[in-house]
Amino acid sequence: MPNQSACHFKHADREIREFREQSLKFLDHHGIVATPIAYAIAFDYVARRSPALRKDLNQQLMRGGKIGEQTLNRLFEEYFLDDRESGLENQLANIHSLLYRALQGMAEAGKGICEFSDLLQNELEELRSDPSPETLTGIVSRLSSATEKAIESNRRLREQMAQAEEESAQLRRELLKTRQQADTDGLTGLLVRRAFDSALDEHIRPEATDKPRPSLLLLDIDHFKRINDNFGHPLGDEVIRSVAATIRKQVRGTDIAARYGGEEFAVLLPETDLAGALTVASTVHKSIERMVLVRKGTRERLPSITVSVGVASLQPGDSAEDLVARADRCLYAAKRAGRNRVLSESQLEAAHDTA
Repeated sequence: MPNQSACHFKHADREIREFREQSLKFLDHHGIVATPIAYAIAFDYVARRSPALRKDLNQQLMRGGKIGEQTLNRLFEEYFLDDRESGLENQLANIHSLLYRALQGMAEAGKGICEFSDLLQNELEELRSDPSPETLTGIVSRLSSATEKAIESNRRLREQMAQAEEESAQLRRELLKTRQQADTDGLTGLLVRRAFDSALDEHIRPEATDKPRPSLLLLDIDHFKRINDNFGHPLGDEVIRSVAATIRKQVRGTDIAARYGGEEFAVLLPETDLAGALTVASTVHKSIERMVLVRKGTRERLPSITVSVGVASLQPGDSAEDLVARADRCLYAAKRAGRNRVLSESQLEAAHDTA
């Protein structure tokens, strides 16, 4: 029986070779010079490693635009070198080193190809001059030696590219891990506000008119300062963790939850209308109110934790800032109305009309 691990690696190696060939064909088909940056983008594209990169590149191709150096650099910076986050310096240095070595290997291979081409041209001229048998023997010997040298050079280049692909995959995993850590709030495990704002921008695009519009919940823990003052900041942190855990349990996998401020949270509900968002907000609100928190040292039961919630849905022509501003108005209207309640923009408008 064959070794399963060996079979696995053979399969992976065969798949990488196929992706490598497809990458080069892709570049050749679109008239793109096979630089290390172009090759890295093409390999990710054919291997379907990054859906976002693939979508971006497809849009470029559908528009009929030329995939030039400027476009390639933008794609590489956006999907490979996103250095906007702190803590990526080491990974970026490693990528720089990897690209340099790959470029060096390709430059050496290119030099060998030029030398081989020059040799072929010289020998062709010799053949045209009615060479003697001794000269023919020399031509055959030189061509044989040059061919072996070219084959060896090509083999080394393939090994270098295979190693570069392996190192690139490892660096991508490290980059992803670092970015996830930068995007995640250490206390709650939810997204931080900056990452949430980026996700919000992704879901609010003018071209997405055929999809249901997203909705937004903004939640604020009622009288949180009293909790800190009466029970201390460590217990206040535990309250924040518990509220975050409850929010995470009550939202779907496609929803995006974040710690938006100190004791404030945000939940983006993609493709959820205002009525659906109001249902989700009410469920979260009731679940938090039902939480039972006990002080570890004294087993003292804490008073019920409540939240105020503002709910808004994206309207035609809205920006992300417009949606956040309306949800924020609803949140503060809920707090002014006595806290511990959910208030949507439709309810706020109805109350305004009645007044």
